[in-house]
Amino acid sequence: MPQIDAATRFRQYQVLPKCKGKTAEQICQMMIAENKLNHQEYLNLKQNSLIFLFGTINGRNNSEDTDWHKLTGVKPNAEAQTKKMDRVQASMVVNRQYHWQASFIEVNSKGKPDMSQFTFEGLKQRYDSKKYDVMKGKDGSIAVITKNGSLTFSVTKLPTGAIYVTNIMGPKVETAKITEKGKICDYSISETTFGKKKTTRYYDGTLTPKVIQEIYPNGDRKNTVYKKNSSIEFEDYWKKDANMASWAKEYTNGILWKTSKIVKEGQKVEYPLVNELVKDVTAARTIGHITQPRLKTDILKGIDENNISEIWDKFEEQTGKNIIEFLRNKHTIASKVKTQCINHIEKLFIQHYHDKEKVGKLLAKRLYQDINGTNYSELNNYIKLLDKNNLKYVMVEYRNIAGRKHNIEQNEFNNTMEIVRRYLPEPLCTYTAENIIKKATPFRGLLESIATSNLSLAKKKEFIKYITDTAMEDKNGIAVRNAKKDIASHPNDMHKVEIDIYRLQNTKSGDMRNPNIGETVSDKTSREFLGTTRKQGQVGDCWLLAGLNSIIGKPKMLAKLNELVSYNDKTGKYTITMKGAKKKYVVTSQEIAEANHLSSGSLKTRAVEIAMDRYIKELAYSHKEVSFLIDPNAKNVANVDLNGGYAHNIWYALWGWGKDNSTNKKPDIAKEDFNYPNRAYTFSLCGKDNIYGMAKSEKDPNYRIISRHEYSIIGSDQKNVYALNPWDSDDVITISRADLAQMNVNIEQYEIPQG
Repeated sequence: MPQIDAATRFRQYQVLPKCKGKTAEQICQMMIAENKLNHQEYLNLKQNSLIFLFGTINGRNNSEDTDWHKLTGVKPNAEAQTKKMDRVQASMVVNRQYHWQASFIEVNSKGKPDMSQFTFEGLKQRYDSKKYDVMKGKDGSIAVITKNGSLTFSVTKLPTGAIYVTNIMGPKVETAKITEKGKICDYSISETTFGKKKTTRYYDGTLTPKVIQEIYPNGDRKNTVYKKNSSIEFEDYWKKDANMASWAKEYTNGILWKTSKIVKEGQKVEYPLVNELVKDVTAARTIGHITQPRLKTDILKGIDENNISEIWDKFEEQTGKNIIEFLRNKHTIASKVKTQCINHIEKLFIQHYHDKEKVGKLLAKRLYQDINGTNYSELNNYIKLLDKNNLKYVMVEYRNIAGRKHNIEQNEFNNTMEIVRRYLPEPLCTYTAENIIKKATPFRGLLESIATSNLSLAKKKEFIKYITDTAMEDKNGIAVRNAKKDIASHPNDMHKVEIDIYRLQNTKSGDMRNPNIGETVSDKTSREFLGTTRKQGQVGDCWLLAGLNSIIGKPKMLAKLNELVSYNDKTGKYTITMKGAKKKYVVTSQEIAEANHLSSGSLKTRAVEIAMDRYIKELAYSHKEVSFLIDPNAKNVANVDLNGGYAHNIWYALWGWGKDNSTNKKPDIAKEDFNYPNRAYTFSLCGKDNIYGMAKSEKDPNYRIISRHEYSIIGSDQKNVYALNPWDSDDVITISRADLAQMNVNIEQYEIPQG
């Protein structure tokens, strides 16, 4: 039987009347004699359990119990020595009952502390006035002090009404927190062994041991943490004044011989459980006869939510494969054992693994196999494992899987048709092609696949509703309202609903927040592009704002921009004409007022942001056979909203490509005239690191250039280039041409087409 069962049986047995006054050793021998404990369980209890370590004794009022005397400090045959003992010690043995664990606390017949013993009168009655003084402080605290001035007992009142009581008996100090109703919340006992160590044991409210701390004479300390079932959870050892543990051990279900992690000297890390798993799984010849039961035990009992991430990573590091695929490909493992082990690991991985992108890939693979297969038995379980943290990763990866399979079949189709055309006339070729296409795997996302599957209509609705509800968790009212409005406009078009979910998943607590931007974006606002400070909001559209700022700073280009963005005083609406995109959008004042997550300072700029967001959404709606990617840094789904892009996206949407524009053109930084009146410029760092000390601004002499962020160039002179950060359009940045060239930047340029 597992160790916890033996410990539980012991605790149930020790409260029997026949165990009163017996030591833990004696009780175990009685249980063995009655076949209620086997020898192996007895050894496990002695080695791993706190029953022996903490001296747990059930006996009360037994003056011959030597273990009890060790706890209380009273010698055997106390009645014969009453005259030589303190009054309190004699009464502890002869007349009163004391708590089975906190041996200095007097209890009633029901085993609860008698609170009267901690009053001033109770302590005066309890302690001999010839040897002790009982003193009361102004704050209500009480202290019992020997005639030579040593503290023996104290009571401290807390604001909550509870009390802290401390009992000092030589090298042993016991402390307990007791509520007004007589419940012991916390208990600790500290003992100092002269020349060896100080040991402190901490218990919880149920008096189940929590922690043992051992402090050695040289200042080193060892901590041992226990679970509710008294099995060891964690150990570490600290040298004096060290800021890192010399070694640490994490235990799995109290198994001492197979810890999940050991840290030595703060650096070297060993994973015994991983080593054992690798050894067992790779032992192909013997796994069916020798290692298979051990493998099952190690996985089902050894791997849990606390160590799944490390076990998974370290197994992959040692073998080059994840543990699930490794097990799946081992044909020497019994099918039933394999299924149990894989299901256990898979569920823990999906729910508790730290990298949600990896989780998404595995869960998407399982969903794709089930939805596109014939067996839906596990589909319900996998759908219910979708949550707000992994949903976007699952949906994106599902499309990627579908896309890869679709493209593979498309290539096979093209190769087949090349052969067919050599031998068949065109009518037969067309007929053959149409039939092959009908059998090909369609490019569908998760929601589309569910909607077109062979599931019942009720199940389809249930799964789709579960996914859309999950997508809306932790989002604010405006974000959810907009998503519901979009979904309601095309409830049966699952591709568009999927895009709506992507867009919603890009929001954090309802705001599409750039982590480098502060929460406040409210400033004095102008209806025009100029006239006040423009600041980026909580969306990652620095590319759009940098593109506009590079135009706004040049009068001729600003005039061209104002031709495309107009405001109607009568209706309070903005009209944005996108010549390049061949689109026209109308934005209401209410939409602008609700879009507080967008830029501040210029209402026209915000109107352009709203219009561009609609355009990007429409493009995503139209791209049915396209895989979407997740930005590895921002963790947003790309190309579905304003988060992420390049300045040329807004330029080309507004005016089109033009004959002289190309993303491949790179100006010579040393010679380029950035004051050119009809040309816009932006730059961004090519690397991942921020750059310090190579730029200055009017507000910051040591200006930092941020990676993955776009800046507008508004002019230059012979020596310097002048730029703006979308975060603050009033703070002009100065960078020398030499430093800008050294930064390794990507410069975009654009000239508005004539006409």
